[in-house]
Amino acid sequence: MGERRRRVSRAVLVGASVLALAGGLTLIGGPARRYPDLSRAGPPSGAPPPGFVATTVEGAGGHRLRAFVRAGPEMVYWMDGNDPAPLAAGAAHAAAVLPDDVGITVIAPRGFEQDGGHLAPGVLRADAEAIRARVLADADGPVVFGGFSLGTLFTLFAAHRAPDVCAVLLAPLTDIGVRPAAGPGVLTRLWSRVYAPRYDARGVRLMGPALAVRGALDEDSTADDLAALSAQGPDVEVMQVPKVGHATLPDAPAVQKAVQTFVAKCRERHTKGGS
Repeated sequence: MGERRRRVSRAVLVGASVLALAGGLTLIGGPARRYPDLSRAGPPSGAPPPGFVATTVEGAGGHRLRAFVRAGPEMVYWMDGNDPAPLAAGAAHAAAVLPDDVGITVIAPRGFEQDGGHLAPGVLRADAEAIRARVLADADGPVVFGGFSLGTLFTLFAAHRAPDVCAVLLAPLTDIGVRPAAGPGVLTRLWSRVYAPRYDARGVRLMGPALAVRGALDEDSTADDLAALSAQGPDVEVMQVPKVGHATLPDAPAVQKAVQTFVAKCRERHTKGGS
């Protein structure tokens, strides 16, 4: 019995030492990226805003994703992040920045624990690729995928190696981990780096035009995100708006003007045959 206790004590000591070392390395490695807590996201809620109707779109594997749609001659496919009501928030953000005559489909994501989903970057990417394939097969106008905050990950996956897709990226995030809802700082960082799923779009190749915009006061989307995106394609326009933070970015007049100019560019490009 004494020997068994000694073995258990040694095991506990070794385990504690490994955790302490890992936590120490995490701290020594410098400040960690701010990890959003996606575990609190709930299902979409609320009625469609004026001009939108509720429907569904088909994602990967035939899964039906809830959506709000505003009819128009061209359709912009838009996704927000982990807002508790991503359809309502997404519709508000998209309508704020896009021209009034553009059709909009706002999609509630899987992969962010919404619409019956869970924390699964692979699911988010699979849905983005499935929706892109169907949109391109049916499109008779320019195809624009847009997103805000975490929703830009869906946009990036949809635009990957798709020269016929234009991408609008507001407050873009290119690489995030996920943290638990609560816990000590060191353990939270360790969990995020070792066990948490990562949403990593740094390998995405943007073959079509893209517009990436962040506010200079944004603590989530960083200048590093813009720098990464500028290197991910030959026609990526980056823009930083002074005196604007994260949540207020879609309401900034400079952002609205930039997005509407970009959509006009996509229309012209489509008219000229993608040249």
